[in-house]
Amino acid sequence: MNKKKIPIFIITILIVIIGLFHIINVFNKEVKTETISKLTNNPVIRTYPIMGTWAQISLYGSQKNIDIAMTRIHKVFTEVNQSCSRFSPNDELYQLNKTAYYKPFKCSKMLWKALTESLYFYKLTDGRFDVTVTPLMKLWGFYKKQNSIPTQTEINNALDKVGLNKVIFSYKNHSVKFTKPGMSIDLGGIAKGYAVDLAYDSIKDLNIKSGVINLGGNIRCLPNPPPGKKDYLIGIRDPFNKSKLMDGSLKLLNASLATSGDYEQYIILDGKRFTHIISPITGYPIKDMAETTIIAPSALWTDALSTSVFICGKKFAEKICKEFKDISILIVKGYHDKPETIKIYKYGNIWKNIKLPKTS
Repeated sequence: MNKKKIPIFIITILIVIIGLFHIINVFNKEVKTETISKLTNNPVIRTYPIMGTWAQISLYGSQKNIDIAMTRIHKVFTEVNQSCSRFSPNDELYQLNKTAYYKPFKCSKMLWKALTESLYFYKLTDGRFDVTVTPLMKLWGFYKKQNSIPTQTEINNALDKVGLNKVIFSYKNHSVKFTKPGMSIDLGGIAKGYAVDLAYDSIKDLNIKSGVINLGGNIRCLPNPPPGKKDYLIGIRDPFNKSKLMDGSLKLLNASLATSGDYEQYIILDGKRFTHIISPITGYPIKDMAETTIIAPSALWTDALSTSVFICGKKFAEKICKEFKDISILIVKGYHDKPETIKIYKYGNIWKNIKLPKTS
């Protein structure tokens, strides 16, 4: 969730539903509704900026129900942003970060759910998925520009303020309290997926079975395919050339998908490239991971796991896929300037047609 300026959104995952969609101008700053026709076998598409990124909603069904669904989805995204954004003084998480060291902060139901889910993934990853990583993000220049690589002393000082184990959770009162001054929570690694799940839940009673909810690359494909099709065809961004897709495509139904890539946000310090995904254990940006893509039933899970796998690596991916049979994971490792280091790892049969272009 960015502060005031919404960046030009480059969709990490491109949805390709051949012959069904017109081109949508995702750079239009106002909400745009494109009704291709009143027939139910054509989609209604809306795209708009929200939560520091772009939402693209494509639905099939009766015009009346689609209008209701679009309103509900936008309302959900707005509410999640108001609960889980850390940037505006009017947002709940901003107030939590401001006061939680001095006294327990009582959370709304929505924020409490986001925080407890974050705690679950913190424990699942042995502390590597950590929403208190904000001091490190600031230090490395992802919130405010820096001109040099931080010193080890600076990193150690920031690490002292990082760790969900330093946050007291009261399940009785639905409150949290920081035990260290200078701590801060950023839910950017889970909030968008959470919002997509809530958005989908909000329209289940409207008999809308076909469509796609896409919030900043956090995607939920509805249970039924578009009319006349068997599934949704999805392409994966080539992490080494973001103007291209990887070879092959996925066929999805009733599933969520998200990707984390080192091309999304990065900085150059002292002539070296650093990704925005930082290890809360070492305090340094992750090296040699280019992209992780997750497929799972829940968008919250794909959002959190795409970051978790990026930090934890192959062994963690193997563990997750053995423990959770409905999750598939794709990992691309390697350095942009060293083609010989590039390797791709696939967990789950769904990736069999996905390959890196030979030019990568």
